[in-house]
Amino acid sequence: MREVWDWEAWTEQLVGDAGEDLSGVFTNVKVHTLRVTQVKWATDWETRAFCDLALHLLYQHHLTDTSSPSLSHELKLFKNLGPEDLMRHASRLIPDAHQADRLDRQRWLDTWRHQAAFLEDLIAYLFRPGVVLRRVRQVQEELVAMAPALTLGDLIREGTEAELQSTLASPVVGLQTFIQAALPRQPRIQQAIHAIETTALDEWARLYGAVFPAYGLSLRPGASWLDMSRLFDALIEGVLLKARTLDHIPCLANGDNLLAGGIFALLPALCDIPAAQVDSLTVCEPIRWKPDPRT
Repeated sequence: MREVWDWEAWTEQLVGDAGEDLSGVFTNVKVHTLRVTQVKWATDWETRAFCDLALHLLYQHHLTDTSSPSLSHELKLFKNLGPEDLMRHASRLIPDAHQADRLDRQRWLDTWRHQAAFLEDLIAYLFRPGVVLRRVRQVQEELVAMAPALTLGDLIREGTEAELQSTLASPVVGLQTFIQAALPRQPRIQQAIHAIETTALDEWARLYGAVFPAYGLSLRPGASWLDMSRLFDALIEGVLLKARTLDHIPCLANGDNLLAGGIFALLPALCDIPAAQVDSLTVCEPIRWKPDPRT
């Protein structure tokens, strides 16, 4: 059973970078008006709230437990996301009745005019890189904080568990995965996924380049931290697919989760370390890493 999200918790999941400017995301708002008007409406809380409501409805329709949904139901990807549907959903979900009443059909029509424009902005809003990277940074900060008290082996075990649990619990990642699978050739989605993955891979490469040397490891000739990031990312994607299908994180016979087991197998090929040493190495120098403020 997926988690049930109230309005406050749901909107927190969709927060991006501090001070983000949504005027570059909502490009179909008030299209026949002056730029200053477009920016004003794009950054208004009501415009954002319509998208938060629509994504909550999508999550309910497709990613919560239902009573044996039919194939025809699943194929109606953006079913029931019109202005009247959002208005009704606002009255049910938003605790502040005054705020909910402001999200009416006329406010929606004044913003987008037609459904195609709204859906294009909705997809751009969902696939903002800042939303995903905020979750990634939180996991990375946890890894750096726990590393001095753990052997490398235990850091990999606890770190992989934290990353998998964080990803599986994120409704944003769930919606992105679902819509990407449903619309794999949509150009804007492809571009957004590429931007997210490129930045995330670079961020993980920076982290690996700080954490692994702190345990005394160096790369083998010809390898790079970005290579490590790409290989580990491929493992993560495969394990996440298995976990979503099985509804639990798969483990090996020795109890390690499948992602940790894959990393243990790959690590000696990337770094100068015998596999037997992974559980004896401890941090021998400070980890010099901070999240990149530009991302």
